[in-house]
Amino acid sequence: MEHVVLLDETGFACGTAAKTAVHHAQTPLHLAFSAYLFNESGQLLLTRRAESKRTWPGVWTNTCCGHPLPGEPVSESVRRRLRQELGIGAVELVLVLPRFRYQARMANGVLENEVCPVYAAYSDAPPAPDPAEVAETRWVDWDQFCAEVRTGQQTISPWCAMQLAELMTLGPKPLTWAPADAADLPPAAVRPELSTGRRRRFSRNRQHRPHDLHSVIHRRGGPHASAGGIGSVFGARPRASSSSTSSSTSSGTRPPAVHSAHRMPTKLPMPV
Repeated sequence: MEHVVLLDETGFACGTAAKTAVHHAQTPLHLAFSAYLFNESGQLLLTRRAESKRTWPGVWTNTCCGHPLPGEPVSESVRRRLRQELGIGAVELVLVLPRFRYQARMANGVLENEVCPVYAAYSDAPPAPDPAEVAETRWVDWDQFCAEVRTGQQTISPWCAMQLAELMTLGPKPLTWAPADAADLPPAAVRPELSTGRRRRFSRNRQHRPHDLHSVIHRRGGPHASAGGIGSVFGARPRASSSSTSSSTSSGTRPPAVHSAHRMPTKLPMPV
């Protein structure tokens, strides 16, 4: 039985819980991750969650999410879940949002409550999804995806909507995103060799930028987790789309049943 790492408000581990039992109406704060996988053309691998998922079944979201096992480096957890869910082995990983934390409650009362570092992953490997985890996949143009989320044409999971607002501040081209400092990760996530290779698979010029600590709670209402109101709801003006590439229609998708979603203030100790 898999276990997840429980956290206190400062990001230190304070215990473990069975993964199958941790998500309920009073889900304790725990460690997770989100990954966004891009190919050499800069397209994002978008996935639709299996209908059997306890949280947000059947909803389109970022490439992969998961929970590090107790004692497992977060980067190894990302690699493990990419292999298990999508059959993708060799990837280059870059830590991009080390201190992301959120809560989101489904209409049925089930709560997500996670400190969730975000990684960009790079690979051209074709996905071979496990149907128990992933119902559907498609490669999407990044600019067009961001534009469709902004206008409400593409509904996505609440954590993906909140992360997207921050990822768009890193620059318009995901292949050029600069790595964040691993020292900014929550203490429970700090392990040796957390961020892999020193050289990205797809070499590009990298633009360095600060990684701000966000402390505002972002609240959203309404039935959808699309980012049609990302500029006003999340306090960031997304970049305008300049892409003319059209992505495929979302088949089988439905609006996520969101009761509320919040970008939580991060109380983690700042690195010295």
